[in-house]
Amino acid sequence: MGRCLWTYLDRVHPDFSHEMRDLQECKGIQTATRRFALQDLVYAQNWGREPEWLEVIIVVVIGLLSYIILASKGLKLQCHIDQLCVRYSSAAENVDGPCNPLESDVGVSSGA
Repeated sequence: MGRCLWTYLDRVHPDFSHEMRDLQECKGIQTATRRFALQDLVYAQNWGREPEWLEVIIVVVIGLLSYIILASKGLKLQCHIDQLCVRYSSAAENVDGPCNPLESDVGVSSGA
């Protein structure tokens, strides 16, 4: 009949993905999807001491949002995509640091 069958247990864990997608399309909200592949160069948030971001490499893709990364000294960690940021191989492209681009210098005087 074109309808999905449901039970009372479906109300315990309802699937709102279709309603949410329709609402976002109606409001014109575009969701950007970030994905990393094997051997991608990324920064990972360091929850220990300095530095705040570690240079790591993706070694295993666990799922849509989880990755196993290889940090310095052979340390392997599991990270969520929200703890990762794109890293470029050239140092010239990375002058602003990870995930925090500098604001434009428009209207800022050098004081000279």
